[in-house]
Amino acid sequence: MGAHILIATGRVRTIDVRPGDLRLRPHWWKRAETIVVYQVIGRNGEAPPLEAPRRANRRAIAYWSAPNDTRYVLERPGVPTLYSRPENV
Repeated sequence: MGAHILIATGRVRTIDVRPGDLRLRPHWWKRAETIVVYQVIGRNGEAPPLEAPRRANRRAIAYWSAPNDTRYVLERPGVPTLYSRPENV
């Protein structure tokens, strides 16, 4: 929910995407265990220039620059489980 809401505002840029695991697997950027760096742009549309690292994975950045099928789950003892979206959406 969080990243999708940010992306929907049109006020974020995906700067970098890195695997959340040391073992690189095919299409690793489609897994929830991914570290995404976003730049939030001000209401006036201005933001300091930030460049993607030279080794940035363009496919990963494209995937995380738009809403995708990642579903986040927050489980805490004694509290109802929270989901970023319904299961089959």
